[in-house]
Amino acid sequence: MLKGKERATPPPGHSFLGGTLANSVGESPVIMLYPLLLAKTVVQASRRSNSANNSSQYISIRSSLLGIYTAGGFFALYRGLGAQLFKGVVRQGTAMMVKQRIEQLVVQAYLKQRALRRVQYKG
Repeated sequence: MLKGKERATPPPGHSFLGGTLANSVGESPVIMLYPLLLAKTVVQASRRSNSANNSSQYISIRSSLLGIYTAGGFFALYRGLGAQLFKGVVRQGTAMMVKQRIEQLVVQAYLKQRALRRVQYKG
């Protein structure tokens, strides 16, 4: 999509956009599995709370899913998905932007070092 100099060294905004686009495509498994991730978090939280209270009552992922569904219906299984997707998009976009900038700095340092060696070798 980029041409010329932008293709070799895309501006940070383009890197961020590319990272967010890639993340959006990769998030479909997260959307499908989100209820299981939510249930796992509920189970882990209940275990922490039970261990703090010295209780031995543990819930399963299945009972957690059933409880979430019973309490709030189908959409409750996807509570917090928007925030999770937003966090992933911002994280991936920022990571791509930082990676691209570090890559540029490394290449520039290499080229400067190479130019210095040529000058020293000629001299």
